[in-house]
Amino acid sequence: MADRSESILRAAFYEYLDERLKSGIYRDDEFETSEKFNNRMKKLIKSEHNVYHRLTLTRGRKVACVLIAILIILLSMLSVGAVRDAVANFFVEHFSDHNHLTTVIEEDDSSPTTLEEVYELSYVPEGYVLKQENIYEEKATYIYINGRKDITFSQITRDYYSASIDNKDVDISVEKHDGQDYLVYGIEDGSFIIIYDNGRYVFSLSSYELPKETMIKMLETIKIKKD
Repeated sequence: MADRSESILRAAFYEYLDERLKSGIYRDDEFETSEKFNNRMKKLIKSEHNVYHRLTLTRGRKVACVLIAILIILLSMLSVGAVRDAVANFFVEHFSDHNHLTTVIEEDDSSPTTLEEVYELSYVPEGYVLKQENIYEEKATYIYINGRKDITFSQITRDYYSASIDNKDVDISVEKHDGQDYLVYGIEDGSFIIIYDNGRYVFSLSSYELPKETMIKMLETIKIKKD
């Protein structure tokens, strides 16, 4: 009876573990274990067929081995996932093909959860015309067009902000101007994405062919939009 109960519990446990692993712990489709991990697992599999292993592996040791194996699997999954850095008041998670950005929110954070004031660019290079304006509770976006060139400016609440940026052929740096840190994504094709957090909102500016100095100047001159 005890053996049957143990079998039922073990089956239920493995079914639960399998569902948990499928539900989101494993986030990288290109999961690879290290050579060291693979060698250890091969030794464990090989030792399973050893007669001395079977004689010395008691029920208590079986449970301990199961728990250790689960711990190794979970730790290895975490180790090959995103590397999380705190940069310019953002958490940046580095994946194999993109970076994911979120803001650093402290427990005593009092930044607005909706746009209490809406900002706009007070300086736009000559030739660019506002073509699209979308203002919502948590986000405002403006798109300026000059022929085939475009500029996108966004204002987002800090708790709402979340962005994924392709990291292929991208140079990431932090530019400091007048005490403000700007997170700069320089893309090989000559375009830039510049993001910063002023403590109340996150502002983002992206454009092709504009120098980053010009883009930072644009961000430095934003103003509250008048009704």
